[in-house]
Amino acid sequence: HGKLMTTDAMRNVPLGFETKGELILHPYMMAWFHKFIAPFFGTENAIHSAVLYPVFFFALTVIVFFLMTREIFVKNLGAKKANVIALISSFFLSVIPALLPRTIAGIPEKESVAFFFMFVSFYLFLIGWKKSNKLIGCFFAFLAGLSTTAMALVWGGYAYVILTIALATLIMFFLGAIDSKKIGVTAKKYGAEIIMRPKNLALDATPTLPVLRHAVKFLKEKYGYCPGIIILLQPPSPIRKA
Repeated sequence: HGKLMTTDAMRNVPLGFETKGELILHPYMMAWFHKFIAPFFGTENAIHSAVLYPVFFFALTVIVFFLMTREIFVKNLGAKKANVIALISSFFLSVIPALLPRTIAGIPEKESVAFFFMFVSFYLFLIGWKKSNKLIGCFFAFLAGLSTTAMALVWGGYAYVILTIALATLIMFFLGAIDSKKIGVTAKKYGAEIIMRPKNLALDATPTLPVLRHAVKFLKEKYGYCPGIIILLQPPSPIRKA
């Protein structure tokens, strides 16, 4: 009748499983697969479609994983090396023992679809991150959010996407991977005066005193102002009380 049964008698036998506690997208995706995609594989019934369902989506997962891995390395290593790394990584993904029981034919587990949405989210996030055009970057970020939402409606492990992206962003911030010019543009919107240091004063081992001298020189040359007192608040300690 086009709706999920109230109780799934095939699970938790003999008590059954209350379907209202199920993440709703997964069973509907199985139904959509049976109706729109499975006929191309010559399936005979819904059970046959359920057999092919995990294989189809895990095949898509491996493809997206390849594209995601390639996107990570292509800029620094070039297309050829990035393709090799992506192929080797995709091979290992496809033979990991922990995934095989949940992605083989006959067992329509959530993971085959959940991993697809997870790697799509990562892939779209990477593309959006690298875009110089802010509007296009936001568009890909929005698509990554939609994919994460779809994953949340299939599998409860969607938190891995959020935590991974948040941690990666934090690490890139501390490693200086976030463009300082972009940070400066944002700071200016809130009324901050930005002084861009030269490269020789932006190294890991650069001491503080030369940076302060550069700032004083900048203010004197641009505004004719020489401060008598300088208060320094280190960026790693923005909320300290003393």
